[in-house]
Amino acid sequence: MVEASYVTRVDLRVLEVGSSDQVSTATSLAAGGLIVRMGAEQPVHLLAGIVMGPARVTIRTLDARPDVVEAGWEDVGEVSILADGRPVFVRGPWVEHRDLRFDLVDGGTGWYRVRAHARGRDLLYDLVAEEPVEDYLLVAWPEAPAEPHTVQVTSKHGSELAATPFPWMPAAEPDPLRRAAEANLRDAARRNGLLSGE
Repeated sequence: MVEASYVTRVDLRVLEVGSSDQVSTATSLAAGGLIVRMGAEQPVHLLAGIVMGPARVTIRTLDARPDVVEAGWEDVGEVSILADGRPVFVRGPWVEHRDLRFDLVDGGTGWYRVRAHARGRDLLYDLVAEEPVEDYLLVAWPEAPAEPHTVQVTSKHGSELAATPFPWMPAAEPDPLRRAAEANLRDAARRNGLLSGE
């Protein structure tokens, strides 16, 4: 077992879970209003309660799935990630990877199951924290990919997020009519000078 604890910085209400330059592919979309994939080319994120500020993180790498879910956490969810040999950091979105020494998968490659735990997300919800009030534990072990799984959601913030569809997340089957309508809206906005060209 490998374990490390440290403090990192939440910004824009998220912590990133990923490699030093781009997060590995994740099959999972969301679990427990806590751990989500923002889009096909986007990092996996932990959704924080605070807008910004320090948060305590513990990462743990195991050889196999743990027998029990650790007690004392409010929200717990699992997703699958594909590690490609680069370190998988849990960090604030603007924390430089060279400043971190902690690899969630301990140099492993292949599919890993990641169980994310959180507590304290209701304490300073939607505020800026000066001191850490939120705690996160991420446990990873080698395992074939599987659908996201919500283990438990007991915080108010987690319950609201778990019940809300995330509009930025990709649908399992992209709707061609919706894509066409969104493209038409973007074209109209560009023609009217409301959106610059891409």
